[in-house]
Amino acid sequence: MSTKNTYGWFVVGTTLANQSIAMGVLLSGYALFVLPWAEEFQVPQSQVLLGSTIVLVVNSLASPFAGKLMDKLSLRTLILIGVACLAAGLLLISFASAFWMILAAYATLLPAAIIFCGSLSSQTLVSKWFTEGRGVALGVSSLGSSVGGFVLPLVISALIAAFDWRMTMIILAVGAVAVLFPLNGLVLRKDPPKPADPSETDTQAGAQVEPDWIASQLVRMPTFWIPVLGIVPLMAAYTGVQFNLGALVNSLSFGEGAEGVKDGLAAKLISTIAVGQVIGKLAASSASERIDHRVVYWIMAVLMAAALFLLSGEPSVTVLYIACLLLGSAVGATLPMLPIFYTSRLGAKSIGVILGIATLVLILGSFGSYVTGLIYEATQSYDTAFLAMGALLIPVSIAMFFLPSPEKARKSWPQATLQSAATEGA
Repeated sequence: MSTKNTYGWFVVGTTLANQSIAMGVLLSGYALFVLPWAEEFQVPQSQVLLGSTIVLVVNSLASPFAGKLMDKLSLRTLILIGVACLAAGLLLISFASAFWMILAAYATLLPAAIIFCGSLSSQTLVSKWFTEGRGVALGVSSLGSSVGGFVLPLVISALIAAFDWRMTMIILAVGAVAVLFPLNGLVLRKDPPKPADPSETDTQAGAQVEPDWIASQLVRMPTFWIPVLGIVPLMAAYTGVQFNLGALVNSLSFGEGAEGVKDGLAAKLISTIAVGQVIGKLAASSASERIDHRVVYWIMAVLMAAALFLLSGEPSVTVLYIACLLLGSAVGATLPMLPIFYTSRLGAKSIGVILGIATLVLILGSFGSYVTGLIYEATQSYDTAFLAMGALLIPVSIAMFFLPSPEKARKSWPQATLQSAATEGA
């Protein structure tokens, strides 16, 4: 698919909007509800953070099945289901009389919203629509979570200040339906083009046919495991910082004469992370077409380690902004890089299945927020958590040396295709 294809770029724009709203509300904006929920329902902050962990865990557990659906069913229908789940979940939360009701929404309806409106559906859709310029298209699409991460926290903070958190949820639910239902219904009218089937002509011409990968093949391949395990520590660090930012800011003193400096600072820092994500996504997706993918990853790891170092101790406001910018740049690159790692080595035909299983592995990173909260309650400091997350980057960075190049990985495609066909025939 040429990058000049107009319809394909409309699809990219639609996935950008989907991620902006779904991930901006459910992930980037979550930290702003932690303190209001803890105060109203009289529960510890670590328990409130369970919601962010639960939604990511359920999302990861369901992603392999959802990925299979995305390779077989209409993505338009699945995305509209996700929009409906998003609105229903937010409305349920707005009427919650106990905190368990909020957790129930984050365990049922809202994971479906993230799966069908978030990065998995967007990466799958864009990967199927593009071959040439796929990295750039994925990078632009992934900007959605950053745009949402920049805009939505500021909007949510203003709405909570003007009304309360319950009315904020209702407004967000109505806004999501008003924007995403007509947008997806109008734009996603066509299904992505299907990869060509094997043929005698292809074989004689020496053309490679993309394998129809199955789970039992993927889990035996270092080509599958190395990229996703490399992303896990980055995601753990991101969730550990992102969902604890409100509490982190509240725990800092900033010295004498700093009255009022904390007001709105958490929302501004979340937006700073989003700005960093934009930088990281554009830089990584562009660099991935020119330099070794492993080098891009190592740069991401160094940026994350620097961010965690700067966040330790008693950082000043300026240092907090720098750290959040670096953290955002590092984690932002993960969204385009993971499908780039896979499509360049495994093809795009089964990208829904591949990313679905990878998302299941990423469940390990989703515990970052909860573990960070527990460590803080035990030590009254975030330093130990940040140090541990930084240490996890070392072994996965070493493992990245052993990732096969795209050319080497593709040499196994014909054999893999025959194995897949034989398995299905059996």
